[in-house]
Amino acid sequence: MEGHFVVLATKGEESKRFVVKLDYLSDPAFLRLLDQAREEFGFRQKGALAVPCRPQELQKILDDPKA
Repeated sequence: MEGHFVVLATKGEESKRFVVKLDYLSDPAFLRLLDQAREEFGFRQKGALAVPCRPQELQKILDDPKA
């Protein structure tokens, strides 16, 4: 897949913006974050997609090589 989307990793007062490749929409670890986002924020988010995790947690998912 080609393209990117914006994700805001936010937990407490920590927040960081990431530009994520569309390929991560099939990554199991990233999909778990999307499930958590749905449970916490629902489907009516506007703007960047917010996920409820520390920025370091999302960075670790993005740094891990995908299978």
